[in-house]
Amino acid sequence: MQYKSIIFRQLELPAELRRIEDLREIVKEQRYQFVLSITNSTEIHQLDNLDRFVSKELEKYEEAAQRAVEGGLRLSVGEGFPAVFKKWSVSQAVFFSSTVLTTIGYGNIVPVTTSGRTFCMFFALIGIPFTLTVIADLGRIFATAVSTLGKHLPSLTNAAYCYGLLK
Repeated sequence: MQYKSIIFRQLELPAELRRIEDLREIVKEQRYQFVLSITNSTEIHQLDNLDRFVSKELEKYEEAAQRAVEGGLRLSVGEGFPAVFKKWSVSQAVFFSSTVLTTIGYGNIVPVTTSGRTFCMFFALIGIPFTLTVIADLGRIFATAVSTLGKHLPSLTNAAYCYGLLK
């Protein structure tokens, strides 16, 4: 399963990085426009106009920031603004692969590229039957172990009484 998750990561990570970079540029541009509009505005001669103007411009920046955060970009106030958070890390890709195979599908991350979605369909078509076969085999092994234990339990109990282990 590790190899399949790496395939998912290789298919989806470049698109995710492009999307995050686009969001980063939008936030930077909106921040620049916000500062520029306040410093170059002629409407801010009165205090009432200043409040309305800043509120309107800040709202535009907040909308861009909200879209960026929803898209997976972390807006941090430190150095390296904004930090990149990769949804398609190796551990997330392994988790996604296991949710596909077990048909749980949490929906935390999903493939967005056409190649990623196509691979996901074929991965599920082939992987789910194999997973069900493995689960059925494990069930058979556990059932055999429990029935064997059930058959031998009375004789084990009698032996324990004979040796004084049970009273």
